[in-house]
Amino acid sequence: AEKKSSSSSTNAAAAPAADAAATQADASSSSSSNSGAPSQYALSKEQVESQGLTLVHKIDPNCKWFYTITPNDVACEDVAAKNNIDQATLFKLNKNLHSKAPNTCDNLDTGKTYCVGL
Repeated sequence: AEKKSSSSSTNAAAAPAADAAATQADASSSSSSNSGAPSQYALSKEQVESQGLTLVHKIDPNCKWFYTITPNDVACEDVAAKNNIDQATLFKLNKNLHSKAPNTCDNLDTGKTYCVGL
């Protein structure tokens, strides 16, 4: 009986591990749909549309990758670094993001979605 008991506890332990593996597989398959994304944070146009996210005005019309600003994003440097691009690219993709030269990050709004890749 003890052997059976330890065997069932092994099976019980294996079940969460199997669930974790399945969850990991699900996560990797969903991230594989983001193949070519500039970062793990970037969303495809389909993901943006399905989530009903608000795009900012004056983004590059050829944009394929998007990022939604969180309360933790303090500056354009943060957003650019998170998405493996430089600030100049972020400004170029989002014409309404900055003032005229010198480029300052004065329109970074929490909850808005910006372009981060073509």
